[in-house]
Amino acid sequence: MDWHGKTVLITGGTGFIGSHLAEHLYAKGAIVRIPYRQENSWRMEHDNVMDFRQGDIADAAFAREAIEGVDHVFHLASFRRNIAYHQQNITEVAEKNVQMANAIADAVRHHPAPLTFFSTANIPPDARDDTRTSTDGYQLGKALCEEVFTSLASDAQIPLLCVRPVSVYGPRDKFSKDSNVVPALITKAVEEEHTLTVWGSGKQHRKFVFVTDVIDATLALLDAGATGVQYVSPPNTVAIAELATIICKHAHPNLALAFDTTKPEGPHQDTPLPFHPCLASFPWKTLESGIAETITWWKEQRQLQL
Repeated sequence: MDWHGKTVLITGGTGFIGSHLAEHLYAKGAIVRIPYRQENSWRMEHDNVMDFRQGDIADAAFAREAIEGVDHVFHLASFRRNIAYHQQNITEVAEKNVQMANAIADAVRHHPAPLTFFSTANIPPDARDDTRTSTDGYQLGKALCEEVFTSLASDAQIPLLCVRPVSVYGPRDKFSKDSNVVPALITKAVEEEHTLTVWGSGKQHRKFVFVTDVIDATLALLDAGATGVQYVSPPNTVAIAELATIICKHAHPNLALAFDTTKPEGPHQDTPLPFHPCLASFPWKTLESGIAETITWWKEQRQLQL
C-alpha cells in the first residue's frame, strides 16, 4: 500500500505502539495526524513533522474534527493498567474503552475512511457470548469495541481490520513494577538485589511480540487486503519462568527466581492462533534479542534522566 501523501489518523499515537506506527508511516511519506491529551517528550520531539491536535478522543465532537479529511484511521488509544486492576475494575475499564470506540465510530460514520483497530489476542478465536462474562475488563472492553466497529463497517461499508496482537513489548513501553509483564519484570530485575519474584507459578505459557514486528505485520496485512479479525503472533509460546530467566540474564545476572502463587497469573496462551497467509514466513524477532534491545533502550533512558 502506498502511504505517500495519505493522511492517517492515529489515536494513541503518542503512546507505546502508536508512536512506532507514527514514525513508520511518516517515513513512508504519510501525513500523520495524532490526537493527544497530555504532553510527553516523544510528542515534543516530533512536533514539527506531525499534525498534533490536543483533545479527548472520547469526545464525539473532537473525534469528528480530528477525522475530517483522513484517508485511514488507526485506533490504538485505550484505557489500560495491569492484570490486577483489570480484574478488580471490570466495568470501569470496559466502559472507558467502549466510550472511545463509540466516538470513533460516530466520527467515521460522518467521515468514512478505512479503519484499523488494535484489539487483543486475549480474545480467543472461538469467543462468542462467553466473552461478555470475562473477568478481565480490558479483554471485555476490546471485545465490545470489536462489536462496535464490526457494526460500523457493515453500516458504512468501510474496510475494517481488527488486529489482535499477543503481548507487545519493546522500547517506549511503560516501565514500572505494576505495568505489563515484560516491563514489570525488567524493572524488578534491575532494582532487586537478590531475588526476582514473579507473579503466578511461572509455568503459564504466553506469547510475546516485539513492538516493531506488530507494526510491520499490521502493514503487511493491509498490503494483502486483509480484513476482519487477524492475529499477530510469533508461532512459539514461552513459559513465564523462561521469560524471567532471559530478563535476568540481560538485566541483572545471578538473581534468584521466586514465584508468588497468590498473585494472578494472567491468561494462558497455549492454544495455537490462526494467522493470515501473508504472515506465514514473517521474520519475527527472537524473544532474547527483543528483550536485550528493550533492556538496552531502557537503561539508556534511565541514564539520560539522571
